[in-house]
Amino acid sequence: MKISTLFNFAASSSAKEASPSSILSFKIENAQVGRKLSYINRRSDFDWLAPHSGPSFETGTDVSLLLTESQTDFVSRKLASIGQKDVQVDEVQEKLENMFDGMIGRSLEFDFFKYHDFVEIEEWLKNIDSPLASLESAGKTYENRDIYVVTIGDDSQPKITVDCGIHAREWVSPPMCLYLIEQLLNGDYKELTDGVTWVIFPVLNPDGYQYTWSDGGTNPAKRFWRKNRRVNDGTSCIGVDLNRNYDVKWNQAGTSSSPCSFTYGGTSAFSEAESKAHSDHVNKLADVQAYLTFHAYGTLLLYPYSASRFMDAHNKEELHDLAKEYSSRTKAVNNEFYRYGEGADIFGAVSGGSDDWAHKSGIPISYTIELRDRGQFKFALPESMIEPTLKENMEGIRAIFDHVSKASADAPNETTASTEQPKTTEASKLENNCVCFSLLESQAEQQRRDAILTCLPDKTTTTKMGHKLIYVSAECGKKKIKTKKIVCKEKNNVWLPKKNPFTKIINKKC
Repeated sequence: MKISTLFNFAASSSAKEASPSSILSFKIENAQVGRKLSYINRRSDFDWLAPHSGPSFETGTDVSLLLTESQTDFVSRKLASIGQKDVQVDEVQEKLENMFDGMIGRSLEFDFFKYHDFVEIEEWLKNIDSPLASLESAGKTYENRDIYVVTIGDDSQPKITVDCGIHAREWVSPPMCLYLIEQLLNGDYKELTDGVTWVIFPVLNPDGYQYTWSDGGTNPAKRFWRKNRRVNDGTSCIGVDLNRNYDVKWNQAGTSSSPCSFTYGGTSAFSEAESKAHSDHVNKLADVQAYLTFHAYGTLLLYPYSASRFMDAHNKEELHDLAKEYSSRTKAVNNEFYRYGEGADIFGAVSGGSDDWAHKSGIPISYTIELRDRGQFKFALPESMIEPTLKENMEGIRAIFDHVSKASADAPNETTASTEQPKTTEASKLENNCVCFSLLESQAEQQRRDAILTCLPDKTTTTKMGHKLIYVSAECGKKKIKTKKIVCKEKNNVWLPKKNPFTKIINKKC
């Protein structure tokens, strides 16, 4: 069997393909294992559960792969043949069944600390009864479901926008938005509506989320689905990763142009009904001061930018300090620490994300919050852990509210800045002169993360209209690679390298 056809179940919808049965976990033992894994990965589209941010081949990286029985056997043998030790195989079915450990004591009333499919969530949303709240549809999904948005407050106040469930398999995310709505209206956080309006998208990817509930949410082939359910032209592979589909360095770092990949970014920025409806609705709002998007897993708090290591938020210090405060308040509840920092530093460069788009659109406070856990359960978080997760993050959300309230009180006549503030001189130089470098860097990371590329912005020259010559050096551990000239061409407002000489060099020397 060819490797290229061996690993295609995770992105394809074909019923003939075998269902995943195992999670293969190991820590990359050495550089040879990393290279072999990289080689297999370039010829396949199997699903990476860890690292959460996508494939990594650096020695010491903790890897978890979702595989069929035959794939598990194949990969295990390949790894063992090159010295990989301590490979752990867990049965997927058992993990999924253990996820519903909160089934005992489940009442007929809507329980915020249990998982619910989209039909149940939709029914609860339609029954919200409060003079403070309104429910509307921001648009329709690919499969014609409503993309619901709950507004709490009036249009005259500064706003905090929140969304959950952009990635279908991250089940603990929608409960966060539902619990937030309930607490703002009927719970212990009613005061968070004083002077601030909340705009909340409880499930941003209804099609994908409902698909993960197929067969009661215990079918591994469907439960770990990530993307939406678009039928892509010219292929049997389904779906687009909505969090790679926003208009901020679209289709560059940390994304794939293959429809079969779980990080496929679509045919263009905002090509998807869900991301388009979301962005259009947010763009219509006045005075949006903060944007929060809840994901899982990792217990992380990420602020812009993730799209490139050479992009810095104009208010980076403010974002860092507020992230520290958010983390401090969540830790005070259950002693659970949320690591915080710039997205590109923690996850590596990943473009097309909604948090970067929100900040670049003029929303000053923007965070991606990765909920529990740290990796033991990954996307199959047991129901018993929902309650502590939601309660600790409500205190973090309070920190966001306090910050927005204070900022509004200090500057009552100011609204959200409509444009980005100037970056530092060095950041501007890197951004303007290293025009196609982020794509080169992303390709290097997909090969081996210990290969470090560096752009030399002072040497960049413009050869002719739409063409720039950049200089890039590289190193792999202690090995230095000679600086190379790269021709960058502008196409449809995106800078692309004409050739990437580092692909072969890294494979050979690293």
